[in-house]
Amino acid sequence: MQTQAANFDRRLQRVILFLIGLNVILLIINVLTYIPVLSNGGVPGLIAAIGILLVYGYLSLASPMAVGKLPSPVWRSGVYLGVVSAIILSLDLISGYLLQDSTLSARTSLIAYGLFLILILVSGILGGRQTRNLTSGVTTALWCVLIALLIWFCVEFAAYLLFSNTPSGAAFIREEMQADFVRSGMSDYQAFALSDFFGAGFFHLILGLIFATTLGAIGGAVGKVMKAIRSSKPFPTTPKIR
Repeated sequence: MQTQAANFDRRLQRVILFLIGLNVILLIINVLTYIPVLSNGGVPGLIAAIGILLVYGYLSLASPMAVGKLPSPVWRSGVYLGVVSAIILSLDLISGYLLQDSTLSARTSLIAYGLFLILILVSGILGGRQTRNLTSGVTTALWCVLIALLIWFCVEFAAYLLFSNTPSGAAFIREEMQADFVRSGMSDYQAFALSDFFGAGFFHLILGLIFATTLGAIGGAVGKVMKAIRSSKPFPTTPKIR
């Protein structure tokens, strides 16, 4: 069992390093495809996006809750639910580029992010049930968010590279950003759109940590109570045979 846990930890460390590295590369490639973004307000957003990726790297690889520093059964369920969350969020993101129906796109996004919040809460409940510890609920929920949003971040910027110049992709981006672009007073639409994507990446990852801490604490408390109730139930006794 210890060997299996160690192998799981090593594989997860490699996956996280790969995702963080790939995300930074995608940010740089997006800048290189339109360098004027750097002189049109994109630098703060780019720095913020790279900074939050480094925070995610610290939490998953060097913090007290990092890979290998806690027994993996405590937070492994958060990793698995994070993968499920990433698939849901990524499908929603890609569908926005492919579907030319803003009403349907808004509805699918509402469902996708609702499911994501539910899975964060479930992660907290599983962590709390595992150890009867509120902290385990928060840790498991954080792992759900770390995995989900590192993958989502990658899909966000890869999808922008692939679809932003397609007719449906350009229409999706313009519909999402046109009103904000007009209010911004900027004249370079492409620079504004890319800067907005940098900001979206940053704020999604920040909000993910906030929701993980909040819902993880709630879920951990629920899981702790559930475990206490289950443990307090008397075991059935075998009737004596006369």
